[in-house]
Amino acid sequence: MTRDRRPCYDCDMRWILAGTVLAVLSAGSHAAEIAAYPINDGVVITISGDLVVTDVQKFTDTIAPYTKGIVVFSSDGGSLAAGLRIGTIIRMRNFATAVEDGSSCVSACALAWLGGSRRLMGANAKIGFHAAYYLTEDGQPMETGPGNALVGAYLNRLGLPDRAIIYITQADPRRITWLTLEDARFQGIDVAVLPPSTPNAGVATVGHELQSYRSELFGKLSQLLADEPGIGMVADRFVIPSDDLFSTGNADLTPNGVMQISKLADIVRQVAAEIPPQISWVLDVEGYTDKQSTTGGQFASNWELSAARAISVVKLLIGEGVLPEHVSATAYSDNHPLDAGDTPEAYAENRRIELRLTTRYQ
Repeated sequence: MTRDRRPCYDCDMRWILAGTVLAVLSAGSHAAEIAAYPINDGVVITISGDLVVTDVQKFTDTIAPYTKGIVVFSSDGGSLAAGLRIGTIIRMRNFATAVEDGSSCVSACALAWLGGSRRLMGANAKIGFHAAYYLTEDGQPMETGPGNALVGAYLNRLGLPDRAIIYITQADPRRITWLTLEDARFQGIDVAVLPPSTPNAGVATVGHELQSYRSELFGKLSQLLADEPGIGMVADRFVIPSDDLFSTGNADLTPNGVMQISKLADIVRQVAAEIPPQISWVLDVEGYTDKQSTTGGQFASNWELSAARAISVVKLLIGEGVLPEHVSATAYSDNHPLDAGDTPEAYAENRRIELRLTTRYQ
């Protein structure tokens, strides 16, 4: 039976990928780590590790709350589909992209990096391209014309000239074309050097360091609350249903809510003791409601209700020993629903408290 050799971007990773040969051969790659670090009036989003198709939705969820920022990459490649889609989202949102000094961004990662409205690279950053390909039955990479056509169409939509498209797709799948600033200028690829003295310098490095503490914190929370339905991770946030913490239309924690947040405070204190003092971090407690009206209730609108609930959680955390400078409360009302439906189940899913461990910069 002859294998269909058309590019299949959402299927098994044995098929067309735009990563290094190693990335292609490791078909069981884990999803990339994607995290957001608010800074001033924008955000730094870091993406590290091999890209897989499910990263597209994760990235979409992560970037959604922000209107401007920069995406910092460190990846050896992965799914071509993920790279093209993430790059398209970045361009649609008018975000900048960067690869820091000493980091690498290859294949699918490099294609996503090209989506930046402004592209930055460290003086010693490594950004590499090669042709799209699929794996033959004996595991050998084979260049694919349809795959390159899709890459070319994407690059054309980004406004890159033909010579740049040829340059990006010219390398055999077993080889890599490493981008230099001189090549970028000659090929018509707008790139600026990322100076180490910029205000954002080191943000991604600190962000990666904080990521390990976030994983520890949320991992312990998941174990602690494993028997509670509806609790879990959404992108870079930990979600607790409001119905587990509050009664309907109320912002006072129930006895069960007090117990859960007290347990949370104990874990936060444990993890906080391990975070180095040079990392200025904050646990942001975000309140969300469903879109049902609060008319006739205690609160004038869902803004007040979501704010009061977030503040209630913050007050108890502080009362349980979490330092005030390491917590904040944010209200989102009925914005950013997890389920856009009009069913009781959708309303219940949207009523929630989200926890986001992030970096605060002065």
